[in-house]
Amino acid sequence: MHPAVSPLAHPEVVESAAQGYLSQLRLVSAEARREGRLGSAVASLIETLELALSRRHELAAAEVSFSRADLSGMDAWQLLAVLDQHGLGLGTDDAPIIFMGTEEAYDLAEGGDLALACALSVLWLCGSRPDVLDTIDPTVLTSARSPNPRQYHIHPNDYYRVDLSGGRGTWECIARVLRPDDPNSLLVAPSGENRGPSLGDLCYQIDVSAFPSKSATGGQLPHATRSTFLAHLVAAFRSASALVFHGGPSDEARRQIASSFLGRSVDWTSSTTKREWMAWDVESGRAVIHTYALNGRVRYSYLDQVRAKIQELAPSAIQT
Repeated sequence: MHPAVSPLAHPEVVESAAQGYLSQLRLVSAEARREGRLGSAVASLIETLELALSRRHELAAAEVSFSRADLSGMDAWQLLAVLDQHGLGLGTDDAPIIFMGTEEAYDLAEGGDLALACALSVLWLCGSRPDVLDTIDPTVLTSARSPNPRQYHIHPNDYYRVDLSGGRGTWECIARVLRPDDPNSLLVAPSGENRGPSLGDLCYQIDVSAFPSKSATGGQLPHATRSTFLAHLVAAFRSASALVFHGGPSDEARRQIASSFLGRSVDWTSSTTKREWMAWDVESGRAVIHTYALNGRVRYSYLDQVRAKIQELAPSAIQT
């Protein structure tokens, strides 16, 4: 049984992401040995992406030639070559708010962990069909905490159930910003008692850099291609009235993306109160906000301040 498929609000953005990644992969393919590990993996990715673009929700597992095994054990330089600089985010693409982090928190050294990131456009195009997801990464469905998980690209918490982690990760902190009285309700899978919205219904999450890192000090600056893609994405997502950068420096990439969201050059105003730093700008009902990293040792009182600032500048960004 396939999960209900949510229609794309911005199919042109998903198609642009897939086409951009295809162009990147074709350049890599032209330099790689066809019979080598990299050449073979890139060929499988290209074939799968092309089929996803043409078949969409009709894409079947038997047609998917790319899988997690293609990247396992590859050298770091080879894995860097296939990082998707046009990688999409998670959550509905007509959400009222976009949360933009620094980078994904996984280890590039184990290439298998990269497979879902490389195939995210495929999942968006096919509606995260379970058979396709299982072919790309057989470890995901088998470990899902929900017997009937929803679409992976919108509701990844159905598969990982971070509400049981006991930590203070990014998803938990964002959930607290959006629903401080009951953040866990946004992180659990639906049941007879819980039919309310999920985190992916209320926000869209994406990262500035395509280079993953498990530590803040290990991250890399975003590629120029990535910054340009994100600038186009946030401009296209007109349903979003707030863009929140959490963590990272106030660099040129964030300035470019923020300016595109506002439709003019961003002009940051900031609070310099100790342990309460935040920067923001607003134009015609669309607000950009830059905060500390929303994870780890961040205080709940700071998350309350982030929520208050969003409500002040872009009230429609947080659904009550």
